[in-house]
Amino acid sequence: MQPRFVIGVIALVLCVAGGFMVYGNGVPLVREWRSSDWVRVRAEAINPTTYRYTIGNATFTSKVLAPDHVYETVRDDLADLAEALAERYRTKQPFTVFVDPTAPATAMLTRDMDIGPAMAFGTVGLLFCVLGPFLGYLALTPPDAKPPAPKAKSRAKPKRGGKQTA
Repeated sequence: MQPRFVIGVIALVLCVAGGFMVYGNGVPLVREWRSSDWVRVRAEAINPTTYRYTIGNATFTSKVLAPDHVYETVRDDLADLAEALAERYRTKQPFTVFVDPTAPATAMLTRDMDIGPAMAFGTVGLLFCVLGPFLGYLALTPPDAKPPAPKAKSRAKPKRGGKQTA
């Protein structure tokens, strides 16, 4: 395999990985930022991992604990929230959740999240998105290609006061 092809493949992989990193870490940050306008609603736990809330005349359920909780599994840093939800289920105590007023089916137990990892991985993803096209340019540019030389400017000075002829 030619080294230029390998560099091109690496460039493509960096671009795709960087895009996923920026998107995957940007969505929770935007969700946390947008959630500052969400309304507080009373909720009740219907099982140790799910809660139910009513807004208007509609009732919804959710499993989302925090802005960065996008998967069904609970990460270690969200274990305390998951345990608090399970405790509310055992004691049948109501609690407050945050609901998006523009999309009432979207709710979360807390609006707080640790933004450090999201910012770090998002920055690395952005770096990959910049580095990938640069490597792609290097891979696609022939090694003997030189940028065009600028046109030489005429150094002849125009005559002053003389007649110009066409």
